[in-house]
Amino acid sequence: TAADLANAFRKTSGSKVPDDYCERLKGLNFGGFRGFLNGAIDLVFRWKSPDEEQARWYVADYKSNRLPQGQKDPGTFRDYRPAALLEEMGHAHYFLQYHLYLVALHRYLRWRIPDYDYDRHVGGVFYLFLRGMQGANAVGDSGVFWDRPSKTRIEALSRVFELDEKDQPAGEVG
Repeated sequence: TAADLANAFRKTSGSKVPDDYCERLKGLNFGGFRGFLNGAIDLVFRWKSPDEEQARWYVADYKSNRLPQGQKDPGTFRDYRPAALLEEMGHAHYFLQYHLYLVALHRYLRWRIPDYDYDRHVGGVFYLFLRGMQGANAVGDSGVFWDRPSKTRIEALSRVFELDEKDQPAGEVG
């Protein structure tokens, strides 16, 4: 339920999600989860930064949102500064979206990599606001939002979506 999601966010820390977002989650109008959620991750990639020993997995999602909301002209790079991106991330529930994408990646990598560990293998998520990106200095400046939620939060959210044996759809193995 929405309350379960809000509790998983509230009881864990370690991301750029504002504290008041938990209250917004509780207000979402949907019932319990059964079966499958639909969605599409734009890109999963593996990259090794110069200061790390091994490559990590990342999720990237491309956004063509025009900021500020409702603006008709092209706007400027200033419209895509970190504070504006945070506001849009909350407004459009992209915080929830990328956490769900990271839960999916976490579950997939746990299944595929024998010695998998979230802290070692996952680098986080990039939301790329295409209208606001400006070259090599984009991260932290304009158009690019990055976060790496804690392992504790991703595992708590993953547990929200676990099915009990009695909830398993007929013919499926848990």
